[in-house]
Amino acid sequence: MAFFRAHILKLFFFLSFVNVSLYSDENIPVPELPPEEQAYEESKVNEEPSKVINFENQNIRADFFSDTAANRGFSRFLNALELSGYLRTRLNYFRNPHLGTYITSLGRGTSMFLPNLRGYDSSSDSEANPAQNNFSANMRLRLVPTINISETIRVKATLDILDNMVMGSTPSYMAGMSFNPSNPIAMMSMSQSTPMLGVNTLDDAIRVKRVWGEASFPIGEFRFGRMPFHWGLGLLYHGGNGIDSDYGDQVDGFLFSTKVFDHYLSPGYFFAYTGPNARGGGLGQTALNHPNYFLMPELGARYPLESNSTTHVFSLSLLKRHSDFVVHQKLEEGSTIFNYGIFASYRKQKLDSQYQNPKVDGNNAQSLVVERDANVGLLSLWSALSVGTFHLEMEFAGVWGKYQIGEKDTDLLAKDSAGNNVSKSDVWMLSGGAAIESKYGFISDRLQLGLDAGWASSGPGLGFGVRGKKPHTSTDFKTDFTFNPGYTLDLLLYREVLGTVSGTFYVKPHLAYFFNRNFGIRSDIISSFAYNKANTSGDSHFLGIESDTSAFIRTESGFYFSLAYGILFPLKGLNHKNSAEITPKDMKIFGEAKVAQTLQTYIGLVF
Repeated sequence: MAFFRAHILKLFFFLSFVNVSLYSDENIPVPELPPEEQAYEESKVNEEPSKVINFENQNIRADFFSDTAANRGFSRFLNALELSGYLRTRLNYFRNPHLGTYITSLGRGTSMFLPNLRGYDSSSDSEANPAQNNFSANMRLRLVPTINISETIRVKATLDILDNMVMGSTPSYMAGMSFNPSNPIAMMSMSQSTPMLGVNTLDDAIRVKRVWGEASFPIGEFRFGRMPFHWGLGLLYHGGNGIDSDYGDQVDGFLFSTKVFDHYLSPGYFFAYTGPNARGGGLGQTALNHPNYFLMPELGARYPLESNSTTHVFSLSLLKRHSDFVVHQKLEEGSTIFNYGIFASYRKQKLDSQYQNPKVDGNNAQSLVVERDANVGLLSLWSALSVGTFHLEMEFAGVWGKYQIGEKDTDLLAKDSAGNNVSKSDVWMLSGGAAIESKYGFISDRLQLGLDAGWASSGPGLGFGVRGKKPHTSTDFKTDFTFNPGYTLDLLLYREVLGTVSGTFYVKPHLAYFFNRNFGIRSDIISSFAYNKANTSGDSHFLGIESDTSAFIRTESGFYFSLAYGILFPLKGLNHKNSAEITPKDMKIFGEAKVAQTLQTYIGLVF
């Protein structure tokens, strides 16, 4: 065992020097081009200035205040339909992502990644917890069509086809939710069936994520519908537009953006939740109105069955941000670029319907309506400083407010860890988090060295708040802050084992080298600690050290390929601690977390 650990440590220190970490196309820092390439790029910029503006990560585009159609990216002849997006396929190999701590008798471990279904062979101690391997592939086709009604009015949408579909998951062997009698052997499945919700999968083959309209006016731009939303680094809202993104936020409502003294002012109103909606009842059936009002074919517009359960969100942001094109020009001139912004939102909900199933009968739906009386505020401060090849960007976010629990026994939130009802009380929320990203470029910005860090507040109790903890009493604050899962920073610990950043802080030095704008490598070392050791299963502040390595290559025609390797060395905080519910035998076999590894390949076509 000592020999094995010694070689593992040698491997760790070796990776510390050659380590590179995978980043999505959304986050890859593109270095300065050599002179011969720079001249070509500048000629393209002068011809089509709007093409180099990348402002998708903010509420509004940088160029919609331009005076002419040409400056808004329109040619002399307007294309009625524009189409962009990507096709990606990802191959993932994991070794011990469950950390070897999953105890079958308890149905839990210290990782959110489940072990293989076969479980463990407990016939002997030496083979009771073997190393486990998980290999899979998944794909997604994302389409982002734009219908240009005129030069100032357009309709946009985001559609995901076979969204993160695991390859081999809809075989002809399982044509429906039962076996196919004409092909009863899994290994002889010769084809894949079309994914059909409720027939052979729990997901739709086509997912319409967003549909919204945009109308530009001399005073600003108006958006309405279900639209993407991103702010700052993405701690609260993350757009998920990268080729490697699994998540992405969209909001239902209205957003207006205007320019005031070189700042973008954006008020918005959104519907975050409405509860069950339907239409039904029928004339002449007054005695049965409520039990039968979930009639799907009933005529008329659908509406929320309890209008007071709607969660209203009012937002306001003030942003100062230059477009990427302007930033490039100013940095070439030696100027300092300082961008910043503040985002605030207030959400209010009177009642909570707690149920979304339209097939429930009306009487049961009524009993589930409870008073929530929620008033919650969110605040985020974002800033970015660029001087030459130095770049520093940070976001501070927080949540403050309260909501009520325990008005009725049917309140799903008013349960303690034992499942008993909690008396009526107010739950106060006070939490916050921060993230910092930095880099400094050498050798014409080809060699980049940086240091990132992040922190999210935590509350008492086991767990990091990723899946939520039981509500506290009125004398406590709910202090767990969770980063948006779209904000990814590693391959294993936060992305797979914990789910996201919550109740922890991390430090991440990184080193990258770009041979050219289409080929680069990067190295990261992530050290993670628990803010409150009582949150950890091992009762320790130290969670783990992860080393991630990757390289990417892409072509101007749209081909993208990357290869990444990650290794996580778990520390005591990810172990089990002695407790009455864990037997000495299980503690011996599953108590100590094992080293986890992953190898991931990404193949994509961007258009």
